[in-house]
Amino acid sequence: MNPTLEHQLNHRTIRFFEDRPVPANIRQEIFQVINRTATSVGLQAFSVIRITDSDIKAQIAQLAGQDYIRKMPELMIFIVDCYRND
Repeated sequence: MNPTLEHQLNHRTIRFFEDRPVPANIRQEIFQVINRTATSVGLQAFSVIRITDSDIKAQIAQLAGQDYIRKMPELMIFIVDCYRND
């Protein structure tokens, strides 16, 4: 089977988080991958908001009805940002 398809078929979501931040080198690698992700028009028309503040995460968890957000050491929100490439 194609490795990409196999990877997607084996994907699962785990919503249990350790109480420690993502190491800086791992976070940097994630952002490097994000910045090189292919798009249909060759633009990176999104921004990432990184949230580590417990109070803000608690507010987002309440608004979203997703208590696990409150327990995350870090939360990254991806948003469409059409002005990023102007």
